Amino acid sequence: MKWTETRYENMVSMTHGRAQVQHVEMGLKRDGTITALRAKVYQDSGAYPSIGAFLVFFTRQLAQGVYSIPKVQLNAESAATNTTTTAAYRGAGRPEATAMLERIIDIAADELDIDPVEIRRRNLIPPEAFPLTTVTGANYDVGEYAKALDEVRLIAGYDALRAAQPERRASGAVQQNGIGVSTHVGVTAGGLVEEYLYPHH
Repeated sequence: MKWTETRYENMVSMTHGRAQVQHVEMGLKRDGTITALRAKVYQDSGAYPSIGAFLVFFTRQLAQGVYSIPKVQLNAESAATNTTTTAAYRGAGRPEATAMLERIIDIAADELDIDPVEIRRRNLIPPEAFPLTTVTGANYDVGEYAKALDEVRLIAGYDALRAAQPERRASGAVQQNGIGVSTHVGVTAGGLVEEYLYPHH
């Protein structure tokens, strides 16, 4: 006997990821220096909540990302709903932190009329600050974020792409070029967290 699930069966029974609603505020100086981040996050844990209810822990832990942010406040709530169960899925709470942070930085860059790469570069944690414990309790051992960002900017030809954007808009070209910029720092050696979630007996 052989059984193959249908797409419908898969969609109503397989666990999924993300499912957060985020309300975010960021304080900045006029030169683009970030002074604070405040967020309220709601986690849809789905029906029969398991690890999904806990994922906001990781969102909070990485809410500072790769930036020097002196003050971070993140309050979160998890709720059981009638959706399929939320579980650890390719990052488990951490990509949500990156999406939250990078989106609000893009909004800030637009409002302050600062280049998206430049506003990020001004706020990156400098190499001499490592090792570092962030204000949300994540331990960072080492990093050269500005060096990595500069290299990506060079390889991608970012400056030429930016220069081409207004030219394409002015000419009414059918094909426009959108440019997305994002940084991310991940968690490794999370043994203490793993031990907390899945204790060995």
